[in-house]
Amino acid sequence: MHRLVLSLLLSLLASLPTAALADDFDATLQAAQRYLLLYSATGDERFLKRLERLDEAFQGQVAEQHNGETLQDIWSLYGETVAQVESGYEQSGPALREALAQALEVSALLQEFRLQPGAAPGDATLAANLQRLALLQAKRANHRLLGEDTDTLREAIADLQQTIETQFAALPASVEGEAMRARWRYLRLTERPAGTLLYPFNAQVEYLLEKLGENGPA
Repeated sequence: MHRLVLSLLLSLLASLPTAALADDFDATLQAAQRYLLLYSATGDERFLKRLERLDEAFQGQVAEQHNGETLQDIWSLYGETVAQVESGYEQSGPALREALAQALEVSALLQEFRLQPGAAPGDATLAANLQRLALLQAKRANHRLLGEDTDTLREAIADLQQTIETQFAALPASVEGEAMRARWRYLRLTERPAGTLLYPFNAQVEYLLEKLGENGPA
């Protein structure tokens, strides 16, 4: 994405009266990043299909925002950069690296609309921390493309896992609570020294997020 376009967008963001966005909006943005990163790591177009299905949720979440039109414009721009990632994947190498960096940069612009930063991992809900963990693992799978430091990512993941472990332990001793703890144990089994098994990991995350959504915040 041309630097001039991004500069203009940032200038527009600075001139708008921002408002705190709902947690489900953050969840949508993180899912959009995660699916893109999972695609760039695997080439599996099913992740792009899941990303496309987020559009309806996104449109509903910004419909009543005072800056909804601008949010929609940036979301459309994100869609264009996702298409560039898909094209870059076929070429691999620098083309994919540049396209992925541009897509994540545009996605990050949407976060600029938050009036306040998100909660720290220790204060966030279990669902929010699972979303963060899933995104970090997806970034770790792309660390070479992103130029991320693996040690830093590993430490962040380990700290977040410890927080999540505590949150799961605090769930009620009910059938539902035990079932979710079992799923968390299955999720941990997907972690390998060489890297996380992305498909089963993502499946467990999505199952847990769905169940937590049904049962309310934890």
